[in-house]
Amino acid sequence: MLKNKVTDFFKHVSSIVQNFWTSGSRFKSALLLFFKSWGRLILFITALVFFLYYPFGAYFVSHVDKNVDYDVRPDKASQSAVVEMAASLIDREVNQNLWTPNLPFFFPSFFLDNMPNFQLGMFSALDTTLDALSQKISPDNAVGGKKDELRLAADLLSYPGTVWLFDPQNKLKTAPSSARQYRKARRELMIFNQKLAKGEVSFYRSPQDLAFLLARMNRSLKESEHSLNVHVRELSSSWFDFKSDDVFFFAQGKAYGFLLMLKALAVDYRTEIVDRGLYDQWTQLLKALENAVLISPMLVRNADVNSSFAPNHLNYLRMQLLKAQLLAADIQRHLS
Repeated sequence: MLKNKVTDFFKHVSSIVQNFWTSGSRFKSALLLFFKSWGRLILFITALVFFLYYPFGAYFVSHVDKNVDYDVRPDKASQSAVVEMAASLIDREVNQNLWTPNLPFFFPSFFLDNMPNFQLGMFSALDTTLDALSQKISPDNAVGGKKDELRLAADLLSYPGTVWLFDPQNKLKTAPSSARQYRKARRELMIFNQKLAKGEVSFYRSPQDLAFLLARMNRSLKESEHSLNVHVRELSSSWFDFKSDDVFFFAQGKAYGFLLMLKALAVDYRTEIVDRGLYDQWTQLLKALENAVLISPMLVRNADVNSSFAPNHLNYLRMQLLKAQLLAADIQRHLS
């Protein structure tokens, strides 16, 4: 999708330039005369970069994918839906869209902040889920003390999302890029699901395991809710708040990641959810997270909480996350 957008854009630009250059107009002569000065040429190219390359490039790259109907299913019932979903999301964000949090200044996406923060929040949710899942499942699958694929994938997803070429701790040393590490994580997840299909590893499904996963997710949601609360409390009356959208989109990206993880977990743990009579609560939990994801303001506002005219989008998102926490805690109690 991104590749098609960029290709069409450059075809359009190429057509305009070609038509202009072959038109024989007076503008061409004036342009050639103007560019006899190298200084003017450099000035023109600089202006072109700042007024065309960065804004148009950022426009074509920017894609905050909040498709709440996104769904993937494993090929076989013995495989894990949540592992399949995580692998598919990594492929979507790293290969099909573009992983933007680590791109340097010469990429037009460098000036984006909503999409990078959303992606970082989403992958934080994937990391939390897979880390918890590996703690419940991996010990039984480890061979000779070695980490299995699920544990390796969780470790790779914990890699910082902002690394492009250089080590964050030492800029003189090179380091694997975030996108490269996440692609490795996806390969490990695919191998794990293939082993599940062959019966080479085990995936135990118990109410206690699901309760553990919900507890870990809830802890992460609570961290985001706390960040939103602190930001509202400290900066809602500020005239210059340039970080509210960063906090908002990171928390929303995390909510989106957990929404899709929970949808997939409902497939893996269908029997446990239905047998405990938790279908309605689970549906309400998904709806709360969906409401958090579907907030799409043109401009994120962190207005004074007593304002009668301006909204506070951070507070609304926080309310939905709190609702999700309460529902998840209730489900967890019934599973334990």
